[in-house]
Amino acid sequence: MRTIICFIFVFLIIGTLASSEKNEKLLEKIEEKFSRIATFSASFKEELTPILGKTQYFEGTIDIARSGKLRMEISSPEKQLIVYNGEIAWLYLPEEHYCMKYSSMQESNFSHIPEYLFDPFNNLRVDTISADTQFISITFIPEKDNDFFSQVDITISSTTLLPYSLTLKDKIGNVTIYSFTHISVNAKKEINYTFTPPEGTEIIEQ
Repeated sequence: MRTIICFIFVFLIIGTLASSEKNEKLLEKIEEKFSRIATFSASFKEELTPILGKTQYFEGTIDIARSGKLRMEISSPEKQLIVYNGEIAWLYLPEEHYCMKYSSMQESNFSHIPEYLFDPFNNLRVDTISADTQFISITFIPEKDNDFFSQVDITISSTTLLPYSLTLKDKIGNVTIYSFTHISVNAKKEINYTFTPPEGTEIIEQ
């Protein structure tokens, strides 16, 4: 009986080590793939579930540069433009002739999207990983306790090794999910990551 128990124990250890080694190699492949992405463009759907209130849905297009720049053109439920140049962010609502200017973006998910999609392994710690024939799911935990988010989940295509979705959970309990389609990386197209409010636009600075 002891022999059987010992055999099972050894088998489990070997299986765990093999699985761990496989995951390490997979993570290395993903990290190497991500390191070669200079720009990321896609159509997106956003699902924002606050701890209080109703879930909100948005969709549009997104462009990101490795330098930390971001441009989101939201087409539904109403037109919005979000532009982040790495330092200052603008949220513009053209139909209302109104925009908000953010000079400090430490506590906004806009500033974190580029770094989490391009360099998650440098900014976060891998907590769990699972994979099947279609997708690889990785849960990350921030290294610093003062990080705005408590958990980051990235779902990656098993075939292309490109991000399929990004889930951000903040410390309050709000959850934001970005799902990507029509993904293009390293495309040679000019993206304007600057914004000048049209004349007559009301500007509120944060």
